[in-house]
Formats: sequence, structure tokens, C-alpha cells
Amino acid sequence: MVTGVTALEKYQLHIGGEWVDAASGETFETDNPFTAEPWALIPRGGPGDVDRAVDAAHAAFTDSDWSRMTPTRHGHLLRKLGDLLSDNAEAPNPFILR
Repeated sequence: MVTGVTALEKYQLHIGGEWVDAASGETFETDNPFTAEPWALIPRGGPGDVDRAVDAAHAAFTDSDWSRMTPTRHGHLLRKLGDLLSDNAEAPNPFILR
């Protein structure tokens, strides 16, 4: 009987505003550097995932509200993002902002 084994949290890639698995479906375990114990499964992104991410980023930059905003508005939003990150730096799950 194995004791002390917990299910690893499975993460996804964030591409085009959606959480998705790697195209290959592959993952890898990552270890907590403090405990040296596995803590999560991370998607093993490949060239197809990179292409999807680059295409999504290009579309977001050229074909979205972002591309039509002024540099001043860009700066305001980036500062707000920085504030959110700073305010949530100690959150237990860094992917969930308060």
C-alpha cells in the first residue's frame, strides 16, 4: 500500500485567451524545489503549440482592441496589470487573481 501520494495538479497552456492542453497531449512532472517532491503536471508544448501561440499573439496585436488603443491607454493597462501582479504576489495560486 502506497501512502502519502497525492494527485498532481495538471496545468494547461494559455493560447489565444483559452486554456488548452499541448497538441501532443504530453505532460511532464515538475518538482517543488523546496521539497524535491513532484507537485504538478506541466504541458509539454511543441512546435505546433508555439505556432498557435505566435499566431494568436499576432492576431491579438494586429486585429484587436489593443491595436486600436493609444500608447497612453496601453501604459495605463500595463500599469494596472503590474499592480494586480504585485497585489497577488503572495496568493496561494498565482493563476487566480483576487
